[in-house]
Amino acid sequence: MRSQPSPLSVLPLQMIIRSLLTTTISSSRILLPPSLWAMSVLAHTTNPLLDPDRNPLLRFVLKRTFYAQFCAGENPAEVGRTINGLKDIGFTGVILGYAKEVVLTAAQTKDLAACGKGEKAEECVRNEVMPWAQGTMETVNLAQPGDFVALK
Repeated sequence: MRSQPSPLSVLPLQMIIRSLLTTTISSSRILLPPSLWAMSVLAHTTNPLLDPDRNPLLRFVLKRTFYAQFCAGENPAEVGRTINGLKDIGFTGVILGYAKEVVLTAAQTKDLAACGKGEKAEECVRNEVMPWAQGTMETVNLAQPGDFVALK
């Protein structure tokens, strides 16, 4: 009599290792602070070697590791490939969520909080809410039967 294969046996080794490393780093009191510091440096650098948008090798490494752990893709084609890859290994559905990451200065935060009514509020809606709504609707369009879309 053959035993059933382990459910994890369908996962690619690369996915398991990436998940293990990410979980290990994010749950370690020793590894997490320097990792967050390094990510902050990369996010705010003016050095072209440390800027993923200007350094193709760094972009490749970050996209295949950290980014791939948390994001399905940067455009519909990438998201579609990720969804298909997950379904190819046996998942019957995915949960998609659109996220727009914004880092604001204290002054920008104050401006947003002061939107209130009138022209300032319309500008806030036009610059912040409408792009988020459009991205969310594009995410809904990527969903297939059996998938879910998370709204936040």
